[in-house]
Amino acid sequence: MADIKLLAPKILKWEGGFVNDPADTGGATNKGVTLSTWKQVGYDKDGDDDIDVEDIKLLDEADFTVVLRQYWNRWMADKIGNQSVANILVDWVWGSGKWGIVKPQQILGVIADGKVGLQTITALNNQNQKEFFDKIFSSRFKFITDIVDASVQKFQHNIQAVKNNRAQDIIVTPGWNQSHTFEYYLQTFMPYLVTNGEEKALLKFTNKRFLNGWMNRLKDYTFSA
Repeated sequence: MADIKLLAPKILKWEGGFVNDPADTGGATNKGVTLSTWKQVGYDKDGDDDIDVEDIKLLDEADFTVVLRQYWNRWMADKIGNQSVANILVDWVWGSGKWGIVKPQQILGVIADGKVGLQTITALNNQNQKEFFDKIFSSRFKFITDIVDASVQKFQHNIQAVKNNRAQDIIVTPGWNQSHTFEYYLQTFMPYLVTNGEEKALLKFTNKRFLNGWMNRLKDYTFSA
């Protein structure tokens, strides 16, 4: 059966230390652990009676392992027969939440509810493991490119809205980038785009900036029987 100890170094390799990137919907992270996740499974590390960004800065590898176990258990990965399959599945749910379960469930032909139970695990272990791994790899590849394409298309749409002086056409994603109003695009994005060109603007302001890293991380997962 799969072993979480074999996966942990692979995820840590890509996560790195503390980052608070405004382009990342997860907000402040350390070793891939977000503040919202640490509030659910962690504790007040600096003893100031709340859990905030300062606690995220203090996370160590032991804390990372505690959090990873939550994602490992979401996939009931101790019951997955192939380590390579367990690795790529748990890494997907680690990076994308429920979609890292829903998409594989759709491939398996079981109820795609984002919850792993006996039916999902049985169907998974009954698959040809190499073929299933390849399907997961391809599905995640498309998942990544779809995210990037949507981000680029939204940015291009909003830039065109600014050029046309149509504030009502600006697309603002609910719960995210609420500051990205017509005025924000006009004052921040447009000057950068005019000075540096569209490609550099896309690499600075959209998820295209993450594409190479996401793809290299995915390619780091290979199959072994």
